[in-house]
Amino acid sequence: MAALLFPFYFLDVSLAVSQISHSGSGSWLPVWRLAIGDILKVASTLYWGFYYKNYRERRSAFKTRRRDALQMTVLGGLFCAVLAPWYVFLPVIAGFVMIYLWEMRDIRRDERLRTLETSYVAEQLSRKSW
Repeated sequence: MAALLFPFYFLDVSLAVSQISHSGSGSWLPVWRLAIGDILKVASTLYWGFYYKNYRERRSAFKTRRRDALQMTVLGGLFCAVLAPWYVFLPVIAGFVMIYLWEMRDIRRDERLRTLETSYVAEQLSRKSW
């Protein structure tokens, strides 16, 4: 689908660039926002596609979960910073930070539970060996 729509996108961007090249230098900002926003749309689509491709593996390793939580927060923040006005960006970034903190809390809790389970199983095995 993206390959079929690419010529139309390229035509749209080239027309915008040709219109702006004849105007002042301050009118380049909308073109940059358009191009960077489209790049971020593709990046987030690819990220979520690869994320859900091996979801179980990613959720089983704590290091990967931490990295994914940070990447989701940064990618979502960039996406909203480019595409949304400042009065929408501020509450959305606050929401992303809250979700990140919530995920970090869950990761720490899961690590403690796994440590407790491992020590409990090791304790049970050592008692049975007597």
